[in-house]
Amino acid sequence: MKDAKSKDPADWKEWKSIYQNTIRHSQFEWNFAIEVIPNVKGLKPSQVIPQHPFIGKDGREYHMDFAIVTERVKIAIELEGYDKTNTGIGKTKKEHDEFNRRIQDLTHLGWKVLTITNAQFMADKMGYANEIRQLLSEPQPEVVVVANQDNSEVLDSIKNITGMVRELALSPKENATVTVVQDNSETLTLMKKIGSAGIAVLVALLGILIFSLSRNTDSPTPTPVSQTPVVATERFNNCEELNRKYPGGIARSQEDKDKKTRSNPVVNKAVYDANSERDGNNDGVMCDSK
Repeated sequence: MKDAKSKDPADWKEWKSIYQNTIRHSQFEWNFAIEVIPNVKGLKPSQVIPQHPFIGKDGREYHMDFAIVTERVKIAIELEGYDKTNTGIGKTKKEHDEFNRRIQDLTHLGWKVLTITNAQFMADKMGYANEIRQLLSEPQPEVVVVANQDNSEVLDSIKNITGMVRELALSPKENATVTVVQDNSETLTLMKKIGSAGIAVLVALLGILIFSLSRNTDSPTPTPVSQTPVVATERFNNCEELNRKYPGGIARSQEDKDKKTRSNPVVNKAVYDANSERDGNNDGVMCDSK
């Protein structure tokens, strides 16, 4: 890596001279350094650092292939081939897992990560130069850091507001209209102290509390369940009347019907039970042709 005390390279020729011994991991990295990076429009040599160090989650120091650092973005470029270490058998599972872990660590540290295989950039050098240019034009994702703070005053305020909401929710319905007047300067001071995250939490807690209280105090009257009216079972005064509707008679079950060879009764147990006295010979079929 370039000595921090040395001056920034004036052009790409000087940049190559400074880093020619740093970029020695593979021929592919050197090809990328001289055939892709200098063709990124608007990129300055001083903004590109090969083998830039970073600390992984395990506390160890690693090096990314190329780091591009500007006032707007941080881009980590990782060149990775199927057989980068020239073993002839490709990556091992361990190498594959370590590479993925490196990418995760870089992302966690706030870098934009561009992974490129050797074959990809060799086939489309200008395409990847333009892709890097596009990344340079995009703003760096903002990393939100929540600082530790004394939340005692916020918690006290939440308790006070919670008490007010509970009193309003439990008050008689005829006194439901309540006007609350307060000093807005105190409210604004509190909002500044707790910040947007604290306000979001406060609103969520109040919403949950109000919903819970409204369910307990204002339970809606259950909607009556509509019921299908019960239709009275058909009753017949005699077989003549029954046969007007059921010419073949009524059978108590399919089994009883199957016993009949000269008639074709309808199977209807409800009608049979309501008129069982019409089955004179108690054979399970009433008002049929004998």
